[in-house]
Amino acid sequence: MASYIAIANIDLPCEGKRFNDELNALLLRQNNKKIPILNVKQVIIHPGEVNILKRNHNDARWIATHSDSPNVFIWNVDRHKYVPQSKESIPANSPDLILQGHKDSAPYALDWNKVAEMVASGGKDTKVLLWELDDYQTSLGANYLNNRRELMSIHKEPSNLKVYPKEELRGHSKTVEDLSFCPSDKFKLCSVGDDRKVIVWDTRISTKIASEIETTHNDDLHCVDWNTLDEHQIAIGSNDGFCSIYDIRKMQPFKFFCAQHEEESYLHY
Repeated sequence: MASYIAIANIDLPCEGKRFNDELNALLLRQNNKKIPILNVKQVIIHPGEVNILKRNHNDARWIATHSDSPNVFIWNVDRHKYVPQSKESIPANSPDLILQGHKDSAPYALDWNKVAEMVASGGKDTKVLLWELDDYQTSLGANYLNNRRELMSIHKEPSNLKVYPKEELRGHSKTVEDLSFCPSDKFKLCSVGDDRKVIVWDTRISTKIASEIETTHNDDLHCVDWNTLDEHQIAIGSNDGFCSIYDIRKMQPFKFFCAQHEEESYLHY
């Protein structure tokens, strides 16, 4: 069953529940009246469920998505201008790149490098994979996609759109739930997982693992984000309902607080 990526212009402020209700009504065609605060300018029909979407920090035209498959899908939104009036029985759009390498599903851990054209992903195979996309984005934008016809199904993708990882990072023993690139250093990223490990990676060193943080959380770690204003701080959210902030130089939390949720699945620092 296909899901949808909706690209819209939004006039804020708007209450969250009202926004969600109106977006749902628009996509499902529950009513045809004009919604004044929400203008959907584009709908991309996604192959399979969309678990997470991340935008390229350096070029907003490029987005990455995770479904329940092992692959990461890369989309140039400028190449998908089709806005269907009805999405019944319409086949999924074809992604511009398919990042392969995971051996099991990789539903959530996904990030774009803040300073380089690089994507990282983690999954149930316990691996963190990194792909470099500089050459692919340049050639796609300049040549191939300009003359490309939209393919009818993801299963008909030509093999030259598949990209394999440059780096394969091993250190987790269970599912990698989330990861985040350092905002100022393209070689560094951190990841968290069901093994309750926080691993800070540096791809320049031989071991790849710069440090490991032993947290005081009592359950799986579900999310992590790197402070965009201070490269030494990361925030971590756990299934135990608590969040913590660590200084990676000291390997100890300096803030620990209850987020008032039964579990933490996403945070932003």
